[in-house]
Amino acid sequence: MHNTTHEENELETWRTQLTELNNRSRWYSTQLWQLPFTYLAVTAIVIANLESQKTYIVGLSFLAAFILGIFVSWHMKGILDGEKRAVKNLQKVEEKLGLPKTVEYKKYTKPLWYVVILATLIFLIIGILILYGTRNISAKSLQPTAEAAAELRY
Repeated sequence: MHNTTHEENELETWRTQLTELNNRSRWYSTQLWQLPFTYLAVTAIVIANLESQKTYIVGLSFLAAFILGIFVSWHMKGILDGEKRAVKNLQKVEEKLGLPKTVEYKKYTKPLWYVVILATLIFLIIGILILYGTRNISAKSLQPTAEAAAELRY
């Protein structure tokens, strides 16, 4: 009798772990869909609202979007790894419970991670180009042209 109760408790523990791992796996997948779209939407809204600002502020905003993108992609990489671990553990639990393996890791969210990395790099390039362009424009605007120098002489 004692053995049966112990086995039942162990099976119940594995079933509970199966439920928790399923929930965790779903949470990871949800995050992997929500994060990239949220990042792109927030950066697009912020940058679109800066059109009337000074050029260097727009350039700095692109660089801020780049820095945020680094953290978002880093976080997404951690979530991708967590999702893989959850699937491997789910497969182990299914095996312990004698269930057929129904869980498998699918890479369908990985392209979204690549989109975040690409957007992050594009924001960096645009930010640098804008800031570099404003620096050149302000340096050129400080140099008097030949016509302006001629006008100053008279």
